[in-house]
Amino acid sequence: MNIRVVLLSVLVAASSASAWYLTRNEQSVVTTPSSSVLDGLSQHSDAIEYVKIENASSVIFEAKRDEGKWKATHLDSSQRFPVDTKALSTLIRKLSQADIVEKKTENEKLYARLGVEDPDSDGAESMLLTLEGADQQWQIIVGNASESRRGHFIRHPEQPASYLINQVISLPLSSSEWLNKTILPATLQELSEARFWQPEKQELVISQSSDNSATWQAAIINGERTQMVSTASLSYPGVLAQALEDIFSFNYLQVRPFSQAEWEAQRLAGKVDMTLLDGERVLVEVSAANDLDQYQVRFDMPDNPSWVSDWIFTVSGYQGRAFLLSLESITSAGGQ
Repeated sequence: MNIRVVLLSVLVAASSASAWYLTRNEQSVVTTPSSSVLDGLSQHSDAIEYVKIENASSVIFEAKRDEGKWKATHLDSSQRFPVDTKALSTLIRKLSQADIVEKKTENEKLYARLGVEDPDSDGAESMLLTLEGADQQWQIIVGNASESRRGHFIRHPEQPASYLINQVISLPLSSSEWLNKTILPATLQELSEARFWQPEKQELVISQSSDNSATWQAAIINGERTQMVSTASLSYPGVLAQALEDIFSFNYLQVRPFSQAEWEAQRLAGKVDMTLLDGERVLVEVSAANDLDQYQVRFDMPDNPSWVSDWIFTVSGYQGRAFLLSLESITSAGGQ
């Protein structure tokens, strides 16, 4: 019995010592002060007024805050485009909260493995981020995400050491990804009528029903004559509403500044003249599709000029064809 008591006491003591050691170790990790990635950014994140993101070949994104509103400047030297402020504010917040988890290599030959090589070096896949406030600038090279996807590898420009940080940084992959996607100056609920024109096709009109039933009706125009399209001939009961929803769910791939001479050189595939409930008009012109089955779209608001008129939008084939409605595309005769 004495031997058993002694052995039991030894085991209890050993277990207590192990528990004490692990607790002490865990506490030491938790209480170790972490190092901020960008010193001072957390205190001045609300004062950031300029952000630039660039890779080896170009500036992917650049924006300035003017009177509290973020506008993209990388598309044109003089014109500004509204920014997706959610994506931008998320980036600034994550960078201001980012702490260094561990130090990685200082060997520049190994930078490429982490994606933290100088952005201007051959074959570099890294991104250089620049943030500026009123009187302070921060820069950081963002590389690959860690295998666990719980952090990113980074390096400060002109500094040899690379680090793993505790934040995953999402960056735009194209010049249009972080731009505002709300383009149309109205909603479907504000639409009264839409007229669709295409070469060598009858003009199609879709309008709200006169019986205030919140439904849509279609007609074709031959000169001064208007002929209603019977409901029975439609492809399916909701085809008109769906066709209009496809227009107002507008999405674009790329955007560039409008040039009158360049646009006049385009061959038009169709036009849309939309009238809103308040009487304002939204005019749309759609170019013929290119070899990639992409269309160019331009909006114009003659009654209430908008910034949207200063841009040309490249859209997918599906989005472009949404503006090219005809009698054949909404009726059973068209094979829909």
